[in-house]
Amino acid sequence: MSKVLVTGGIGHVGRAVTLHLLEKGYDVRILDRKPEAEVRHAEGADSYARAEYVQGDINDYPDLLEKTRGCDLIAHLAAIPSPAEGTPEQVFHVNAGGTFNVFQAAAALGIRRVSQASSINALGLYYGVKPAEPLYFPIDEDHPPQATDAYSFSKWVVEEIADYFWRREGISSVSLRFPAVFPAQAAQWVTRRRESARAVLEMLYAMSAAERAAWLTDLLEMMRDLRAQRKMEDPAFMRSMFGPNAVIPEEQRRRLMIMVMRNNFWTQIDVRDAAIAIEKGLSAPYEGAYPLFVNDRVNAVGVESEELLRLFFPAVTERKRPLRGTEALVSIDRARQIIGFEPEHSYQDIISHT
Repeated sequence: MSKVLVTGGIGHVGRAVTLHLLEKGYDVRILDRKPEAEVRHAEGADSYARAEYVQGDINDYPDLLEKTRGCDLIAHLAAIPSPAEGTPEQVFHVNAGGTFNVFQAAAALGIRRVSQASSINALGLYYGVKPAEPLYFPIDEDHPPQATDAYSFSKWVVEEIADYFWRREGISSVSLRFPAVFPAQAAQWVTRRRESARAVLEMLYAMSAAERAAWLTDLLEMMRDLRAQRKMEDPAFMRSMFGPNAVIPEEQRRRLMIMVMRNNFWTQIDVRDAAIAIEKGLSAPYEGAYPLFVNDRVNAVGVESEELLRLFFPAVTERKRPLRGTEALVSIDRARQIIGFEPEHSYQDIISHT
């Protein structure tokens, strides 16, 4: 069986990818920055003990090249995961520069398949400092990017890097546009989140049309203010609002939650499905370089998708195709076509039985 280099293999998604690849019979070499002794003694490390581990940094090209040697495939997950976890120059250096190094090492060693993590934020519709709204629904890979933050821009650039190496070196790849990736044990939390969102919907239903419009205007103005103040790039602010110890008034918490869900278009994915998508990016029979949305097939709220759009995106009237029931507002049709992806751990069952 082929040997896979998994960069960032001890991160949230990386661990799930490593376990899935091992279960599929691949040999796995993890590359991450932590010392091996620290990794081997971490909680849950025994579950992926069969994987080889090497300490390394994707921004150290000579070292990366040597530690990629002997691998046949690459699952590239190493990255700074948000604009608040580094300065703009750090985020771009690691995400874009590191990705170029990964593909360059693949080219030098004759590796012809890479499956990498991009992000739904490659579109630039959430974190940026300028207002940005979608042009149509369901959103698909043809939607133009509008990034005005280094993280979202870096994720668009890694997709361009993949395309460059397809043209130059014939390396086939997928860049998977993950939304929020939830742990396999998150069903109860996801249900509470959905119930909280539905409480906001009930509040909106009780309002007049004019009151709902004013409420949405206030929400968008709050988002514009956060963007203008570059708060989404401020780690202290992000911890205070969304961290595990955040203490904010209930009404503000709900407004922030709805803002986040709206700006991610009520998408989510189970980490096991994220791992499946990465593996399919390595094994599916395709040629070329493709950015692909991969997310759950249903929206996170469990109400009619057109109802969500009526309430939260009334100005976006264009439809690429009809939306059916509670299907996701971000299309996974192209991922189905190119790599045969279909969520196997959908939250549809939670929505249907609660």
